[in-house]
This record gives sequence, structure tokens and C-alpha cells, in this order.
Amino acid sequence: MRRIQSERSAPAYGDFCWVCYPESGVLFNEVSSADAARLLYLASYMGYDGYLQKDGRYIIPSDLPGLLRIQPRESRNFRASASCYLGSDEENRLFLQGGVFHRGALTPTSVAAAGANGMKYTRLYHSSIRYLYQSKRKEDRFLLRLLPAILVSLDAQQNKLCKNNQSLSWRQLCITAGRDATHASRDKTALL
Repeated sequence: MRRIQSERSAPAYGDFCWVCYPESGVLFNEVSSADAARLLYLASYMGYDGYLQKDGRYIIPSDLPGLLRIQPRESRNFRASASCYLGSDEENRLFLQGGVFHRGALTPTSVAAAGANGMKYTRLYHSSIRYLYQSKRKEDRFLLRLLPAILVSLDAQQNKLCKNNQSLSWRQLCITAGRDATHASRDKTALL
């Protein structure tokens, strides 16, 4: 009884979107880890219709440099490399492709279809992603870059990081994430 009451009084984590990721493999393997972090950040601005919105208005390509805090040229390069995830319509409004990101309730049919294709869903909380991306701490931004590798490597039943049922070391996780593992122990110390 006490557990049920504490769950009901637990604070809400806020808005979130769903991310569909492969049970084995790499999430966002088509883009760099920096671009993957940018996609996760943009997902925190996704509306229920899939379009990116901020302060009640749709986000257009010219808004990206200011929103992502990058140069216009880097913004164009990002759009080109992430084109399989990020699109725009005839009115130049940006949206995220529905296959990976979803906002709103999941139907049992969509969850079953994802499971049949070796995919899983997890929640991505907007406030957490925005905090990590906007942080001035290098360690927070690095953690956001590792998030796609952590998602696909997390075994929720055993509560550990693994790949092909083998436990992953921090060094192996960095390699999986496309990060130089030369300073893996320093990164681990900085983050943990």
C-alpha cells in the first residue's frame, strides 16, 4: 500500500517523446555522435504532429543555427547528414521522421510490430535532453553523445551494459559510440 501511494505522489518527469531503437546494432549509425546528439535535442521540440515547434511556432531551417548553437554552414552539413531522420515540407517546416521518433500514445499494434522487427521503444524526457545539450559542462554534452550507444547496449533485465549478451566495459562502450577510447578511463571518471 505504501509503495502505491509513493508512486502516485512521485513528481512527474515532464514531457517526453518515444524513441524506437534496435535491440542489437547501433542507433543513428548513419550520422556522427555530434549529429545524433543534435537529433535527440531536436526531438525535445517535436509536437504531436511530428513537426518541430518552439514557443508555439514551427521551426524552419534558418532557425537551426540559433537553436543548436552552431554556425550556418555546420547547420547545412547537419541537415544533409541527418536527412534520413530530419525532413521539411513544402512550407519549409522541419519534422522528424516517424520511424524513429514518436510523440503521443503508442498503440499495442505499433509496439508489437516494433518487437517483431527487433526494435524497442524508450522515453526521452525533454527536460533532461535539453539540460544535457545546453549545459556548459563538457561532460554533460559527452554523455548526450553516448546516449544512443547506451540505449542499445542497456539490458534492462540485468541492469547492465552489454552487447551480444557480453558485459561491456567503459572502453568498449566508448568504441561502440564512435568515441576515441584512448582516454576512456578519464571520461568515465569525469562522468561518474
